[in-house]
Amino acid sequence: MFNIVNLPKIELHCHLDGSVRLSTLKELGTKENILSPDIEEDELRTLAEVPEHCPSLVDYLKRFELPLKVMQTETALARIAQELVEDASADGVRYIEIRFAPQLHQLQGLSLNAIITAVIQGAKAGEALTGTRSNIILCCVRHLSPAASIELVEAGRSFLGRGVVALDLVGDEHNFPPEAHAEAFKLAKSYGYHRTVHAGETGIVDNIRKSVALLYAERIGHGVSLEKDAALYADIKAAGIPLEMCPTSNLQTKAADSYEAHPLHRYLNDGIRVTLNTDNRTVSNITLSEETQNILNAGLSATQLKTLYRNAVSVIFDSEQEKQRLMALWPDEHGI
Repeated sequence: MFNIVNLPKIELHCHLDGSVRLSTLKELGTKENILSPDIEEDELRTLAEVPEHCPSLVDYLKRFELPLKVMQTETALARIAQELVEDASADGVRYIEIRFAPQLHQLQGLSLNAIITAVIQGAKAGEALTGTRSNIILCCVRHLSPAASIELVEAGRSFLGRGVVALDLVGDEHNFPPEAHAEAFKLAKSYGYHRTVHAGETGIVDNIRKSVALLYAERIGHGVSLEKDAALYADIKAAGIPLEMCPTSNLQTKAADSYEAHPLHRYLNDGIRVTLNTDNRTVSNITLSEETQNILNAGLSATQLKTLYRNAVSVIFDSEQEKQRLMALWPDEHGI
């Protein structure tokens, strides 16, 4: 049997604020007088991780409140980004795209430029220490104004080719449809950003269609509900648009019922370009190795695992040279 941690892995969908070490949360939270120095580990976990049986998406999202409070300085942002790359590397991840919403880190007056700079510096420091390649995806937030999204696109433009590779849209899918931010994504495309959009995570399948047609999405974050629309399913399959799937997170938010019933299996078997990701390492209390084991236990074969890896390598927002490097890392057929 192969060692999953030792297998090279690709992480395309990982949120910075959902992946902060508990020890770092405690240290920074105590320093900022947000947490009591005497807080017990169980209480900290209750604040930062979803319970085994999470009641709802609303409850899931509450776990981001604490990390966002401590991620309001350049030092904290750089540290947390570096630690995420280090943690991912220890988990066998050889390439990671870290996404975050800079506008949620301005509570103490930091500029977007300073915030983006700090995260890139931290991620690249982690890369230098571990050899795990990192890139940054900037996230527009659905409930913020379209003008805010345009502001973010403009702020991130100078970082293209210097750590930033793409634009995303995150937040409440039900009440804030993607088309409100279409102008920002059109501008981003003209500037050379790649585009990935959270869509179809909680049942609104038409948001996948809108994200591709109006936001020029090259990848879809989650896409769990795709099979609800046969015509769209066929279009996504024909276009080869990848899905960044996160089974554990989907189970916790009630977007899927079990690992066995998760649509990842059906999509993969039918030739949809599925990738496997954690979403939030801390909030979901999951590593990519554990995520992989969960899916293997649910029926994924070793051959399909290799397909997931190849799918991910082929759709990274990086150079052909990097794709070739990563593809060469996978062991031969006798190693798995």
